[in-house]
Amino acid sequence: MKTLRGVLFLHAAAWALIGIACVLFARSILDSLSYGPPDRAISFFVGPDAATPGTVFLRILGVFVVAAGIFMVLVAQKIEAVWWWSWGFVILDGATAAIVLLHLAFGIPDRAPTLSWWVVLVLCLGFAVALLWGLFKAQQDQPIIEG
Repeated sequence: MKTLRGVLFLHAAAWALIGIACVLFARSILDSLSYGPPDRAISFFVGPDAATPGTVFLRILGVFVVAAGIFMVLVAQKIEAVWWWSWGFVILDGATAAIVLLHLAFGIPDRAPTLSWWVVLVLCLGFAVALLWGLFKAQQDQPIIEG
């Protein structure tokens, strides 16, 4: 249980930072993911481009990511009773990694920057593997079905 709890806390912290960055720096993040030249180095939450298409959706995504991190903390606090709920986070990370991988394989134009997408892919796969390891250890400590 200790391994899974630690992974959940680390995952929640990473997602909280990513979510806050999405809310505060949506335009800059969109520029780094887009295929054209960026408008400027860093754009903050308010400014003349605050209503640029896509920034609102990225900010909403940031709020959802922070909320998912909060839910991870709640699961980690009651890990002995609800450790198997962590499968939902494995599915979330795995599905996100699959979408990003398909986008890298088929959705990016030639010579477009891909570093941001690779970072997302590595983070999602890394957390999915860490959660799977934690679930494996938790299953050994406290099996769902006792035989």
